Order: sequence, then structure tokens, then C-alpha cells
Amino acid sequence: MKEIKRYKYKKCPLNEVSFQVNFPTILKIEENVPVDFQEKIRNSFPEFRKEVTQEKQINLNLNGSNNQEPLVSTKENNLYCFISKDGQSRVLLASNVFIVSTLSYSNWEDFLETIQHPLRSFIEIYNPSYFDRVGLRYVDAFNKKTLGLEGKKWKELIKPHLLGCLDFDDIDESRVPSNILQSSIVMESICVNVKAGLARLRKENEDAFVVDCEYFVEDEIETNMWSEKCALMHDQSVRFFRKSITDELHNAMEPEEL
Repeated sequence: MKEIKRYKYKKCPLNEVSFQVNFPTILKIEENVPVDFQEKIRNSFPEFRKEVTQEKQINLNLNGSNNQEPLVSTKENNLYCFISKDGQSRVLLASNVFIVSTLSYSNWEDFLETIQHPLRSFIEIYNPSYFDRVGLRYVDAFNKKTLGLEGKKWKELIKPHLLGCLDFDDIDESRVPSNILQSSIVMESICVNVKAGLARLRKENEDAFVVDCEYFVEDEIETNMWSEKCALMHDQSVRFFRKSITDELHNAMEPEEL
């Protein structure tokens, strides 16, 4: 496979980057507030919030008893959220998932450093048997106005495999008010879920083309192998991103080769 050059963009389109591992349910996380874990990461993530998520579950009566339990019930799950002082990064912990995310991604090496201490603390305290899923998610939002590309068509900026109906003939883009493409592909050993299409940015209140890619591996993964899996996923993310944009868009983001 030909090596893809890495770039840092002055006009970076990344809205959010997140790292996630899933693991067999650890009841201790659900039943007890993670005091020891907070102490380990509190200097970097001083803010704390607890949220309760609701999960629907189906109750099957398999033993023929007169159990009057409803067929569908709601189960409440605790989600613990630890937030950095500037509010840009956070760690989420639940009984079967651990997530680190940031809204201010600078480069892969810095984000890897952000992941390492919270994850190692989690492994040390809760000792998960293994990870059954490891993933990286990148959400890019391309705004023509911000990039000085007003007047350009999306087909001049985004490659056809992400465009859907925006690539249909010479159609006026104003006649495509909704355009969302969802795909799943496998790149080498990495699975990728791709969502791409038009969206309205809340902050700027302007239209943008959003590309949301989740790279993941599902297997029985030893807990000390997460960084190796992430390196593979990051390499594929660089490849997919560069092959999804045109040279015109690439240059408009003011790239600096790493």
C-alpha cells in the first residue's frame, strides 16, 4: 500500500475526535461512584457530571410462570463524565464503555497523549478482562465560507464516493436540500462506518458538508494492544480522508506537511 503523506491544516475541518473501547460489563462501575478513578485524572479533568441513560430491554417469560413483568421495560444506566477545565476534552465512563473525546484536536500524537493517562488509570483500577471493540471517530465539517470557497460546487471539493445526489448530472445544489450517505467498508483489517452529507452548523448557522467516520476493530483484544490497533486505524483514517477530498479543497485548508 502506497504511503499517504500526513498534513496539518491551518484551517482544520475537524469538529470532534473520539476514542472508544467497549468491554464486558463491569458491575462495580454501575454500582459505585468512581472515586478512585476521578482522583487519578482529576488534575486534567477536574469537572464531574453524572448522567443517567435509559435503555429499553425486552423481558421474556421462558419458564411459564405467571410473572406480570411488562414485555418491554426501561433500564437506567449510569454514565460518568469527567471534563477538562477548558471544556474541550472529556472522559466518559459506563459499565461497558470508556470514551475520550476532544473538540480541539491538534495532531495524532497529542491526542494519543490525552488518551493514555485516563485509559491506563481505568485499566489499573477496573482491570477489564479484555476489550471487545476499539474505535476512533473523526467528524469533519467543511464550510465553504470559512475556506474561501463560496461559489464552488461540492463536486469540485468532495470526491464522488461521498456525494450521493450532489454528484447527479449538473443539478443545482439548491435542489438537493437533504443529502445523507451511509456506508460501511473494510480497509485492510479495519472496519469503517461512514456518514456523509449536508448539515447545518449550529455555531455558524451555515451549511456545511459533514463527514463522520468511525474506524473500529471488533475482537477479543488484550488491553495492552489498544495503541497498536489505534495506530492502524489512524493510518487508514489519513488514507480515507485524503482520498475523499480534491486537491482544491486540500489546498484551501492551507496544509503543512508533517
